[in-house]
Amino acid sequence: MRITPGLDRKAQAAYLASYYATTITTAGAGLIVGCGIVPDLAPEKVWLGIDPARDDLAFQDSSLRFSPSPVAVRGGKAPVDMFRVQIEAHFAPLVQRLHRATALPPHALWRLVGDALGAGLLDAGQKFGAEDEAKRIALDVLKRPGSALSNCQLHFFEVSVPNPGGGLATRTVLARGGCCRLYTAPGGDVCTNCVLRKPGERERLAEDALRRELENRR
Repeated sequence: MRITPGLDRKAQAAYLASYYATTITTAGAGLIVGCGIVPDLAPEKVWLGIDPARDDLAFQDSSLRFSPSPVAVRGGKAPVDMFRVQIEAHFAPLVQRLHRATALPPHALWRLVGDALGAGLLDAGQKFGAEDEAKRIALDVLKRPGSALSNCQLHFFEVSVPNPGGGLATRTVLARGGCCRLYTAPGGDVCTNCVLRKPGERERLAEDALRRELENRR
C-alpha cells in the first residue's frame, strides 16, 4: 500500500475499510443530518472503485439514489434505524471479504466503519449547525444492542482551552472505538483519538491540537 509503506495485510485491510467507510459515510451523514434524507446505500447501487495507478478513491456510479420513501429524521427513531440498516447492508460484504483475505476479525472492521460514521456525523453536525442532533443519530446507530455497528467504547467528549481572543474555545471530539493499526508500520504510532490511548491521554492530545489551531489563527 503506497499511502503508508510497510503495513501488513491486517493493517492494509484496516486502512482500506477506514478510507472506504469515510467516503461512503461522509456522504450519507451529510444527507441525513443536513437534509433529513436516508440514502439508499445498497451495494449494487453505490460503490467505490480503486484504480491501481492512483492513490485516491473515486465513485464509479455518480448517480444519486434515495430510499423509496425518504422521511425527515427529526420526528422519531424510524429513519435512524433505516439509516443503520443501510450502513450494515452496505458494509457487510466488504467486512466479510476483508476478513477472509486477511484474518482481521469482523468486529475490528465493524469498529472502523463505526468510527468513520461517527466522525462523519459529527462533522456534518458541525457544518450544518446541528451538532447535538448529529451526536444523537450517531449514538442511536452505534449503540444499538445486537447491531454489528454496536461499540461500547466509542463516545464523544468535549475539550476547552483558553481562547487568545478571550473566553474559552470548546470542541467536541470523537473518541474512536477501533484501531487502524498504523502503529504496526515502521515509524507508525497510535492515532491521537485511538481506542488504545490511555484514559485522559486522548483528552490532553485533543486540547493540545485545539490550542495549536487557535495559535495558528492569530
